[in-house]
Amino acid sequence: PHTTHMIARNVKRKTAVKWVADFRDPWTNIDFYHQLNLTSWADAKHRKLEKSVLQEADKVVTVSWHWAQELGDIRGKQDVEVITNGFDNDDFDDSPVVPDKRFSIVHIGSLNPDRNPHTLWKVLRDLCENVAGFKASLTIRLIGKTDAAVFASMEQNKLSENLERIDYLPHNAVSHEQRRAAVLLLPLGNTPNVNGLIPGKLFEYLAAKRPVLVIGAPGGDSARIVRESGVGETVDFFDYDGTKKWVLEMYDRFGRNALVVNPAGIDVYNRKAIAQRYATLLDHVTRS
Repeated sequence: PHTTHMIARNVKRKTAVKWVADFRDPWTNIDFYHQLNLTSWADAKHRKLEKSVLQEADKVVTVSWHWAQELGDIRGKQDVEVITNGFDNDDFDDSPVVPDKRFSIVHIGSLNPDRNPHTLWKVLRDLCENVAGFKASLTIRLIGKTDAAVFASMEQNKLSENLERIDYLPHNAVSHEQRRAAVLLLPLGNTPNVNGLIPGKLFEYLAAKRPVLVIGAPGGDSARIVRESGVGETVDFFDYDGTKKWVLEMYDRFGRNALVVNPAGIDVYNRKAIAQRYATLLDHVTRS
C-alpha cells in the first residue's frame, strides 16, 4: 500500500503540488510488521522511506489518536491530523426493528484466532452454569467468516448449543442484524499497536445504537470512542470480573426491557461530517 505514498512523494518533488499523505493504516507500526520477517537491510529501507514520506508531505492524516502520536514522532512534529473512519446514514434506515426475544450477543465480520475472546467465553459458561435462566435465554450469533479455533473455544466452554452461525449475509441485511441484537461484540487483537486500532465495524455499531462490548485496551482509541459516545463498555482482554459485571448488567436490563442506548455525539462520525472535515483541511493546505 505504501507504493502510493512513494508515487505522491515523487510527484511532489517534481511539481511542488501540495501533498496530503493519508495513513488509513500505519507503516512500520502496523500490527503484523514483525511477522514479515524482514532482513535488517529491508527494515532499514522501510523506515527510511517512511520517514521521507512523513517529513516531506505538507500534511499527514491518520485515523486514530495513538497512531497520530506515533507518526508525529517519526515526522518530528506533532501536527498529524486525526480524521477517523465513519458510518453512512444511508446504510441505516429508520424502519422499526423487532428486537431479539433472546439475549443475543452478536458479532458481525471475520473472527480470527488473534481476536478469539477467550475470557468472554469463560464468563458466559459460568453464567450459564450459575445463573438461573441465563443459558435458556442466551444466543451467540456469529455472522461472517469465523475461524475453527473460535468454535473449538466455544465447544470447550460448553456454548455450542447457544451458537447461531451465519457464514454470510448480504450487506443490506447486516444493518438489520445489528439493530436487533441485544449486545454487539467487538473483540480486538492483543497486538502491539492495539491502542490505535479503531475497526470500521465500530462505526457501524455506533449507528445501530445498540450496547457495544469492546474487548481490548481500556486506554485505547476504540475505548475512547465507546466511552465518549456512551454506547457501551471496554474491558481488558483478561478482565474476567469486568466482563462478567457488564454482561450481567446488560442481561438484567434485557430482562426489564430496558436495553436502550441513546448515544451522545455519534453525528461527528457520520461520513458527511467527516467529508466536511477533509474539505476544510484541503482548503487550509492549498491556501498555505
